[in-house]
Amino acid sequence: MSPAGSLALAEILELPEEELSALAGSARRRYRRILLARPGRAPRAIDAPDEELKEVQRRILRRMLVRLPASRHAHGFVPGRSAVTAAREHAGREWVVTFDLRDFFPSVKSAAVRAVAGELGLAGPDAGDFVRLTTLGGRLPQGAPTSPALANLAFRRADARLAGLAETLGLAYTRYADDLAFSGGAEALRIAASVKKIVAADGFRLAAEKTRRMPRSARQEVCGLVVNDGVRLPREARRLLRAIVHDAARRGLAAAGRGRGERFPEWLAGHLAWLAAVDREAAERLVSALERAR
Repeated sequence: MSPAGSLALAEILELPEEELSALAGSARRRYRRILLARPGRAPRAIDAPDEELKEVQRRILRRMLVRLPASRHAHGFVPGRSAVTAAREHAGREWVVTFDLRDFFPSVKSAAVRAVAGELGLAGPDAGDFVRLTTLGGRLPQGAPTSPALANLAFRRADARLAGLAETLGLAYTRYADDLAFSGGAEALRIAASVKKIVAADGFRLAAEKTRRMPRSARQEVCGLVVNDGVRLPREARRLLRAIVHDAARRGLAAAGRGRGERFPEWLAGHLAWLAAVDREAAERLVSALERAR
């Protein structure tokens, strides 16, 4: 049962207690492993919950997890923030240093999820059911709707400590999911050991081979965006979009998409939306050209 004066988990999720208990007990058997191909890299493994479990996880996300704010330094999976807002924090800096967390979601264990349950007022069997409904094998699964928000919440202490380190050295700090970014003066070049120690204290590891140190004289990237002077898409991405739109204006959209896969229209729409988030005027010019081609 939940503490006096608070709603039970079954009430919050609008499920009979017996049904909720049975779902939590069977949750570990309700996932299927999907391998997503990544050209030139090992496939990404996704543990996808079945529709019944996914719907309950969505209720947990909408009705419970939104009540707990993520760190103000977290830009991934947070309404109103994005890769673009993260990148803007690092524009025009002398140095940009980025780190990747290895196995971000699976590094969040059941104990951290139970701590979040406690913050939400759950205890006893309710807290246990909450953990079973949102973890797989004692960790956050890739593919569950609740995993991004829970990972953000589990990383709050590390976010605060990393932000404190950055502030002490006059640096900016942001995190987008598992991507950590620091920027500022040459002090940014001396933080790797401290960053490694801080994240390790909460059970996370750095992918050392992905650490990047980028001076102003070279291309500086945060979340796939160039930040040397403002925020923009990499030159090759902008050139590709312009070339495709030019081809579509000349030969038609269907001809321009030939050989690019049957989901080419969705691919193009997604890349234009990404451009619009960074440079709305440039995106509007390309969209207008496409409309004329149609």
